[in-house]
Amino acid sequence: MELALDQLIDGLPTTHVSFETLRDFVKKRIGTFQYIIKMHEGNSHFLSTVIISNDMLVTMHHEEKAKVKKRVTKWFHLGYSIGTILGIPSSTDFVRAFSQLVSEYENSDNDSRRNLKRIFSGKTPRGGSTGDQTSQPPDAGVYTYMDTPHLPFDIDHVPTVLGLFEVLTLAYSKFTENSEACRNQAFIDAVMKIDGKIKKIIGVVMKDLDFVAKNRVKEELDMLLLTPPELM
Repeated sequence: MELALDQLIDGLPTTHVSFETLRDFVKKRIGTFQYIIKMHEGNSHFLSTVIISNDMLVTMHHEEKAKVKKRVTKWFHLGYSIGTILGIPSSTDFVRAFSQLVSEYENSDNDSRRNLKRIFSGKTPRGGSTGDQTSQPPDAGVYTYMDTPHLPFDIDHVPTVLGLFEVLTLAYSKFTENSEACRNQAFIDAVMKIDGKIKKIIGVVMKDLDFVAKNRVKEELDMLLLTPPELM
């Protein structure tokens, strides 16, 4: 499965990228998004091997529950935030906003750790007293595009992944709307930067699916070993 996984996750080349290369890459990446969506809709073959059912998707995680919850919440916030910038009409402005958004997404963990460290150390934020909750330092997690609304309940993994990759499909489709912008190297570099961060999410999702598929293969092999020869 490893080669097929690599083919689904591979990003843009690091050398000079033409508009045609970018267009073909976007088409390929959207194909990966659609594949992930199809897998999370349930009852589909994973890389032409075993069928992964809806029930298997719900219980597939092999990591600590708290870690998965945190990751899914971040994905929800990212998908929600991407949705808020899709209406930016200019391709250049959209890519600039998207690039800033994914940077804020990646830095959100560091911001949370800094805030917790500040709280437990009793340090006073710059520009305010410890009781002044309206005063925040520049690095305290104040975002331009990353929207992190409070969620009063746990959100489900599968719908979150579906929503994220559906909105990513719309976002990537905007990359090639303006052929003139796509011939600007700075524009292409920004797209490459965005994709480098999105590729990490793809890798995690595909790793989860691969884990489920391998477990399913093992279960089927175990069943075959336990089945009497006369019934095979």
